[in-house]
Amino acid sequence: MENTNKGTLQTCLSKAWGGLEMAAYEIALKMKANGHTVTTVCLPDSPLYNRLKQSELDVVPLNRKNRYFSPQTILVLRRMLQSGRYSSVLIELMNELWQVVPAMTGMRDIRLVGISHTFLGVTKRDHLHRWLYGRMDCVIALTEIHKQNLLECLPVGPEIVRVLPNSVNLTKFNPNRRDETWRAQYVKGPQQLLIGVVSRLDLGKGVMEVVHVADLLRKAGVAFKIVIAGSETMGESGAQAALEKEIADRGLQDLVLLIGHHSNIEMIIASLDVLLMPSPKETFGRVLIEAMASEVAIVASAGGSVPSIIENAKTGLLAPALSAEGMAQGIMQYYRNPGMRKRFAQNGLSAALEYYDERKVDQKLYKILGLQ
Repeated sequence: MENTNKGTLQTCLSKAWGGLEMAAYEIALKMKANGHTVTTVCLPDSPLYNRLKQSELDVVPLNRKNRYFSPQTILVLRRMLQSGRYSSVLIELMNELWQVVPAMTGMRDIRLVGISHTFLGVTKRDHLHRWLYGRMDCVIALTEIHKQNLLECLPVGPEIVRVLPNSVNLTKFNPNRRDETWRAQYVKGPQQLLIGVVSRLDLGKGVMEVVHVADLLRKAGVAFKIVIAGSETMGESGAQAALEKEIADRGLQDLVLLIGHHSNIEMIIASLDVLLMPSPKETFGRVLIEAMASEVAIVASAGGSVPSIIENAKTGLLAPALSAEGMAQGIMQYYRNPGMRKRFAQNGLSAALEYYDERKVDQKLYKILGLQ
């Protein structure tokens, strides 16, 4: 009989700090706030470990010398699971199956759930992967498009893969966060569009195409400013310098502004007229639902899972991936038709309330984990 009073062992053996790790942190934070017991296993001194410690959450540091063969990691996990404290395991990196599944040998009463945060590019249907995934009770995909990708690549059936999207805090992200004083730094009057890009400064995220979009908008006579909020990927450099050079070469210094990383990103998003997401292949694209919740119109590249989130010509406008011309055309439609821009923004807010409210999504996750 399932013991719903037991807790969840969460694993996230990553040294990075990005969307995946932030999601893992938020899951642990919200589980504790909702009265559930959760212990997170992560790499010592990783950004996630430090955040969890600062938030006084239950965290266990654990090294993993090899992604595939790590006996010490397996032993530590097995001892934790043998304590009887846990009724479920939630893995945030699917390669953690190589340690978690051996550690769970003989423990069929403990549920094993994994969240896939990325698209897969290779098929994993060999005997070893069949053994690993055969132990799983549920694999979580973020969208229907993502689910189809997993079904094509993994040795699992549709009954194992569940769609559970990323969610948004509607108290944090909402139209009331709009700040006219902040907007006034960049645009003068309602006829000038304030367009925002919220992204890491990574050339693979399509940020260079944003400069081309600005060039096309200027030539078309659109009154606008573009602000790009974000910094370079930790440990990597060069993207900002390349962007600055491209902006200068095109003479767009007064129209495209790199404003760096901001902690008050909810205010920035709500203060925009248009959220532009140029990334060509996002597994989810969380900033989209944050903009929807903030009642901001969206233009996005139609790559990855974006078409599962944005309904074209209803909750936003989609452009072919990496098409500066397509993105510019979308912005020009909003510029020429403010009523359409307002209508799509309202539709996006309705969709955020219905599908992405974190309170609803969290309860679905707890049900998958067998918690009450």
